[in-house]
Amino acid sequence: MKRFFYTVTVLATLGLSSCKDFLETTPDDFVTPANYYRNEEEVNAALAGVYDILGRNQTYGRTLWWELDVADQFFDNRSNAIVDFSLNNYDATDTKVAGLWQSLYLGINRANMLLENLDKADMPQDAKTKVLGQAKFLRAYYYFLLVTNWGDVPLRLNATASVKEVNIPKTPSRTIYDFIVREMEEAEAMVEVTGTKNTGGTTVIYKFNHAGRVTNTIVQGILARVNLKMAGAPLNDRSRYSEVIKWATKVKESGLHSLNPSYKQIFINHMQDRYDLQYRESMWEAEFASAGPALRMKKVHWG
Repeated sequence: MKRFFYTVTVLATLGLSSCKDFLETTPDDFVTPANYYRNEEEVNAALAGVYDILGRNQTYGRTLWWELDVADQFFDNRSNAIVDFSLNNYDATDTKVAGLWQSLYLGINRANMLLENLDKADMPQDAKTKVLGQAKFLRAYYYFLLVTNWGDVPLRLNATASVKEVNIPKTPSRTIYDFIVREMEEAEAMVEVTGTKNTGGTTVIYKFNHAGRVTNTIVQGILARVNLKMAGAPLNDRSRYSEVIKWATKVKESGLHSLNPSYKQIFINHMQDRYDLQYRESMWEAEFASAGPALRMKKVHWG
């Protein structure tokens, strides 16, 4: 009887140990920060998620280049709409207002999560630094879109950890702008160099055969734009004009971008889903999907 009792006890103990080991196994059938960001492939996928915000309908997929860019007299006269971004007649219940806000903060949260987990990735340090620069720049750029459209906004520099993190106070716009400049200036030294100029001739070697990746001249160009905005309303910080000249001059002196002799060709290239690899006047483009000749999706550019 005692032998039977001991046998049952041992088997029960082994069973409990087995269940404990099974229950403590890290889940591998879905992605979490704990089981992701392990290597360069996963980090690049996460970075693509940060870029993804640029092409959404709530941002450059539609709202930023359509509703926020067609408010002219012709549109007012021809439109049947009475409430819309384009007519400057809207409130917080407008789905486009909420969609733009939510998408930008989604991009910021994705960038925050990537930045918080990047160090644990097993990948070359140089590649890690370039990802760091792009994530920091994109986060700052999304804040630039927020502050130029809303003014004072919440400054979130950590990934959301709880659904209860909703009542976040606004940060003064001046602080937001200072953060944007600081982050972009740091990113400028981290991201990939657009190309190299052969000082003995006119040959230019580019790193990419497209304009969808953030590189150093793109950061320089956007920094010129950010400082120009700071020099005007509502900050009216005229000291920023010298920064505008500095960053715009860097782009010019790089010799990597020039004006296309045909202005209309810029838009022809977009409609034909072609990159301008000769002049690169279109410096940075929001990437969209292409379904072949029958359906060419627009690429929005920052020239």
